[in-house]
Amino acid sequence: IVSALFILLSLHTALFILLSLQTALFILLSLNTALFILLSLQTALFILLSLHTALFILLSLHTALFILLSLQTALFILLSLNTALFNLLSLNTALFILLSLHTALFILLFLQTALFILHSLHTALFILLSLHTALFILLSLHTALFILLSLHTALFILLSLHTALFILLSLHTALFILLSLQTALFILLSLHTALFILLSLQTALFILLSLHTALFILLSLQTALFILLSLHTALFILLSLHTALFILLSLHTALFILLSRHTALFILLSLHTALFILLSLHTALFILLSLHTALFILLSLHTARFILLSLHTARFILLSLHTALFILLSFHTTLFILLSLHTTLFVILTFCPSPFLLCGCFPWLCFSCQDVKFVMGWLCCQGENIVVGHRLLGCNSRVKVMDRECSSVSVRGRCTVSVGGKANTSASVGGKANTSVSVGGKANTRVNVWGKANTSISVGGKANTSVSVGGKANTRVNVWGKDNTSVSVGGKANTRVNVRGKANTSASVGGKANTRVNVWGKDNTSVSVGGKANTRVNVWGKANTSVSVGGKANTSVSVGGKANTRVNVWGKDNTSVSVGGKANTRVNVRGKANTSASVGGKANTRVNVWGKDNTSVSVGGKANTSASIGGIANTRVNVRGKDNTSVSVGGKANTSVSVGGKANTRVNVWGKANTSVSVGGRVSCMHGFRA
Repeated sequence: IVSALFILLSLHTALFILLSLQTALFILLSLNTALFILLSLQTALFILLSLHTALFILLSLHTALFILLSLQTALFILLSLNTALFNLLSLNTALFILLSLHTALFILLFLQTALFILHSLHTALFILLSLHTALFILLSLHTALFILLSLHTALFILLSLHTALFILLSLHTALFILLSLQTALFILLSLHTALFILLSLQTALFILLSLHTALFILLSLQTALFILLSLHTALFILLSLHTALFILLSLHTALFILLSRHTALFILLSLHTALFILLSLHTALFILLSLHTALFILLSLHTARFILLSLHTARFILLSLHTALFILLSFHTTLFILLSLHTTLFVILTFCPSPFLLCGCFPWLCFSCQDVKFVMGWLCCQGENIVVGHRLLGCNSRVKVMDRECSSVSVRGRCTVSVGGKANTSASVGGKANTSVSVGGKANTRVNVWGKANTSISVGGKANTSVSVGGKANTRVNVWGKDNTSVSVGGKANTRVNVRGKANTSASVGGKANTRVNVWGKDNTSVSVGGKANTRVNVWGKANTSVSVGGKANTSVSVGGKANTRVNVWGKDNTSVSVGGKANTRVNVRGKANTSASVGGKANTRVNVWGKDNTSVSVGGKANTSASIGGIANTRVNVRGKDNTSVSVGGKANTSVSVGGKANTRVNVWGKANTSVSVGGRVSCMHGFRA
């Protein structure tokens, strides 16, 4: 123990020295950063002054050019006057000389102007080269500073990696010791479990053999009793025959005495006497057999009692063995609990030698504010309760956490959150005005809620269940999902979503004003709903059922399908669709003003409806039934078909079609103004009507 304590103190000392080096490195990096900012400000000031100088030179050039242009303008006016005078008077030698002088003066001014412009360009080029030189020097300094900062950063990263590696090795060592103890305990418990199973099997075999033995003895007793009763029955029949013979002989004897008296009468009496003696012997034998039978039954009862006592004795021995095994397992359980407590104490002592100085050993782990202890900056223990807060905000948000293991809760605003989860359960809630969230999930359950005004969410999911809800005014979401169930809801004004799904069930709902969605799906069921004003969707689907609904003003869709059922609905003004299909049923409905479609089909049933003003479609088909309808004003189509029945209807003003066909029946109708068609056909009937 002293050696372990010394090693632990040495590790803590090394960690303290490493933290001191990191602190010094951080201060050095802060000074370098300040120097870099100062150089950046100086560079910006130098560039600003250079820009001002260049602007001043540009203004000077513009002023000189303006003066030159003014002189040239004055000279041009003078020459114009001279030319006018020359034209007025006449050609003269003096005038010619004057013009020659003016021409020479013009050439001189032009040469001076070109020289001034060339000098200005040289000056600007020199200033530009000076700026480039200064910029090159500044960039060289910045490059050197960047290399220095890169080296410092690399050193800081290397020290951080060394620190992380040291902590990781310490945790791995503790984990290895814990796993070794648990492995040994597991092997011991496995051996005990195997012994217990072996004893249970032997006990069951012993009881079965005892039952078989008792059954065999019982059958033997019944067989012996049956044989004995058979012998008694035969003896009784023999005695009855003898009795009947005795009565017959008595009658014969009485008749013989009555008729005559003879020597034969004496012989007959002797025979009767012998017969009487024989009957007496038979009677004695019957009494003896009865006594033997009673004795046999008594012995059988004693044998059965002995077998019963033997079974009770074996049961007592078995119960004694079980009791001993239970006591042994109880000792092992106590040993396992004691090892678990020692392991927990070892983990606590790994981070801090004393559990009462947890916040004093590592200030970055715990923070204290009055009587509240903060763990990792979020969880704080206040008495016996665990509440959630922040070290900077205090424990104003009283949120109870049911499960301390792998549960994280982030709270913003006045919220109430109850979380009970295992294996990376996280909930992020930002709400106002009575926002409540109840989450019970396993294996990566995530809930993100941004709600206002009575937003409530109840989620119970397993295996990657995620719910993201952003709603206002009484938004409620109830989710019970397994195997990657995800729900995304953004609604206003009484939006309700109930989802019970298995195996990749997803529902995306964005609605306003009393939008309700009920989804019970299995095997990749997806629902996407965007509606306004009382939109309702009920979906019961299995095996890749998808529903996409975008409607306004009382749009309702009820779908119950299996095996790749798809429904797409775009409706306005009381559009309702009811679909119950199996095996690749597809329904596309775009309607306005009371459009309704009721479809019940099997095996690749497709219905396309584009209708206005009370268009209704009722389709019940099997085996590749398709109906395509585009109608206006009270168009009705009733189709019941089997084996590739197709109906295409485009009508206006009270068009009705009723079709009942089998085996490749096709009907095409284009009608206006009260067109009606009734078709009943079999085996490749094709009718075309145009009215």
